[in-house]
Amino acid sequence: MFLFVEVADQEWANEQAAALDADGGAETFTVPLSSSGDEPATHFGASSLVRPATRDAILGALIPSRPSAAAYEESDGWTFATAAEDLGLRVIRPEL
Repeated sequence: MFLFVEVADQEWANEQAAALDADGGAETFTVPLSSSGDEPATHFGASSLVRPATRDAILGALIPSRPSAAAYEESDGWTFATAAEDLGLRVIRPEL
């Protein structure tokens, strides 16, 4: 599952992820994105394998509670890149 939230919702999204996954959920939304692929980030993304019950919780309660949040499923043919592109977003790549 590929998930996206606005920067203002990153902390909230990581708190929700931590409630679903105590082992690493607090650091789920870490991929910075923007429409240009340049700083500053306007959104954060996450990619995660989820169990059916977790998927239902995400789609049934978490995503609807934040109008700017979006979820895409790999089983529907999405990749992280195509989902981000659908939202008009590009990953911000760190300078090497």
